[in-house]
Amino acid sequence: MKALQIEKSLLRFGAASLIARTKGSGKGASIGPLRYVDIPMPKEINDNWIEIKPILSGICGSDLSMLDGKSSRELESFVSFPFIPGHEVVGIRADTKKRIVIEPLLGCISRGLSPCGSCLSGHHDRCANLAFGDVDAGLQIGFCKDTSGGWAESFFAHITQIHEIPDSMDDSDALLVEPAACAIHAVLQDLPEPGSTVVILGAGTLGLLTLAAVAEFGKPKHIVVAAKYNHQKQLARELGATHVVDSDKVQAMVRSLTKSRLVGDTLSNGADTTYDCVGSSATIESSIMITKPRGTLVLVGMPTKGKIDLTFLWQRQIQMHGAYTYGTEQVSTGDEVPGAANGDASHSTSETFKLAIDMSHKVGLGRLHSATYSLEHYEDALLHAGQAGSRGAIKIAFAPNKNKKILREETETL
Repeated sequence: MKALQIEKSLLRFGAASLIARTKGSGKGASIGPLRYVDIPMPKEINDNWIEIKPILSGICGSDLSMLDGKSSRELESFVSFPFIPGHEVVGIRADTKKRIVIEPLLGCISRGLSPCGSCLSGHHDRCANLAFGDVDAGLQIGFCKDTSGGWAESFFAHITQIHEIPDSMDDSDALLVEPAACAIHAVLQDLPEPGSTVVILGAGTLGLLTLAAVAEFGKPKHIVVAAKYNHQKQLARELGATHVVDSDKVQAMVRSLTKSRLVGDTLSNGADTTYDCVGSSATIESSIMITKPRGTLVLVGMPTKGKIDLTFLWQRQIQMHGAYTYGTEQVSTGDEVPGAANGDASHSTSETFKLAIDMSHKVGLGRLHSATYSLEHYEDALLHAGQAGSRGAIKIAFAPNKNKKILREETETL
């Protein structure tokens, strides 16, 4: 089968990192550790694993960060080489021919192990056994040598990782389900209070999906989105932002909305909840400065390496936490609980992926899908992903079982 495979080569990772730093994201693909190969299908692990033929497989920001050499190496113990990337996948089950999306986390059940405490409670994102069991180390499909991944003509998924999608759902909407699940998990971990002020830094895929999740599940008074490019700003307005500003205008906007005073580089008050969907040292520090004392700062997605001054995180007693993948969520039903204080609503439990399928279908998140490439033209695809903002794009994807170079034209730059 044809595939894009990553080998463990410090020299190639280093070369790609140098090119990315000096010439821009996505430009080191030709000399980096990723190769277009023709290899045998991985062996079926057991009868609980189903062959999947990808229709579309997205290029995630974490994929690009890894290939650019920007991501931390701290997670290498949870990756097995050589591996085939690709965890944002809509595909076809080889046995039933049904369209599906995959939930790529490789928790206890998919590894053939008795569930750890986290997996038993439905929180697979906190699994304690990511390097053990029937398959080799790997946080997810797309980081494990035994499963293959979405950047290949075929791969295997455990039966519990497979979710059928409605016949009426567009492939592009389905492509956004996995990152939408990440965004929903980030928002529902600590849902903003009704009437609050929310700030979202970054308007790429995760930023816009976080916005969609806040608008879908929360009732804040203000949703401020920091966006760089015109097409991002337009999409942010469409998805529910009440205020869309350039990054250097965020503090002034938050200051005005929260009636704060400026004290040095920070605000006397600030946003109730801030979602950092960029993950750089600069944006994390900026997020701390605009979040109110005892407010909440959520790191969505994978941060890059760097040094951060946490003085004001400490002094302002801000709650900062990460948001990794998905699992099971508590969702308000909207019904008040008799006798509860403050009109608290009752809650139901739901799989994050079910919520993501419903939201992507309802909102039409496929509008974020900008361009599609064949595997063979991966250098063009990764360059496009690295330049997505300046080229008027959001989500770039592969169509692993198609041969035409560009299968979906990029959106016009606004």
